[in-house]
Amino acid sequence: MTCGKYIANSLSMNKIKLLKSVDLFSELSEADIQILGDNATVRKYGAGDLIVGHTEKVRSFYLVLEGKVKMFRSSPEGKEQTLYIFGPGEPFCLCAAFSNDGFPASASALNDTLIFILPGGEFERIASRYPSVLFNMMRVMSRRLKEAMDLVDSLSLKEIPQRIALFLQHMPQDEKGGVKLGMTHRELAKVVGATPESLSRTLKKMSTAEVLKVVSGNIYVLDAQLLKALAMGEPF
Repeated sequence: MTCGKYIANSLSMNKIKLLKSVDLFSELSEADIQILGDNATVRKYGAGDLIVGHTEKVRSFYLVLEGKVKMFRSSPEGKEQTLYIFGPGEPFCLCAAFSNDGFPASASALNDTLIFILPGGEFERIASRYPSVLFNMMRVMSRRLKEAMDLVDSLSLKEIPQRIALFLQHMPQDEKGGVKLGMTHRELAKVVGATPESLSRTLKKMSTAEVLKVVSGNIYVLDAQLLKALAMGEPF
């Protein structure tokens, strides 16, 4: 069952500005952007709140406005694997925009999060008027399919240092080479398919080798070339 609190029936100006910056809607008119805001709902979730459950029947378009969302699958034994982390401006549950079939994974908030939710019928109306929305959607889904395949390859064939290096290479870095995780080490362990203990040992080893350093929950890349070599499979 999903949880969360509806806090608005329309978007404020700063939320509309963010919506206009999303690639999917880059060619929409000002009027249609406003219509999206008028027909959408913004819902607030706290850390750990479930947004969409596995197999839950939904037919809506979801977009992260603030915070971070993780997509994950859980085994019958309770083991959890994080598949993807979404940040502000990123759509998720794209397959739910056109169908109310069961969703193939679950999505939950990693921290305090605001989610833009647009009914599937309204999303279809916009997509039929602006074919670019569908082309942009296909581009996003193709990229995510490739990243999902890379994740499967990483978890099955690569050692933990290489998995961490690949993850860091996919994350946006600030001007100092810092990666703001926005998640606990336990959550990061789920992303790279490791136990929290083995993740901590590996991060400490990489820190000793001056590949990176961990400060207040953020990771700073100290040697980008060595990180790249690790991601490509060079021995650590």
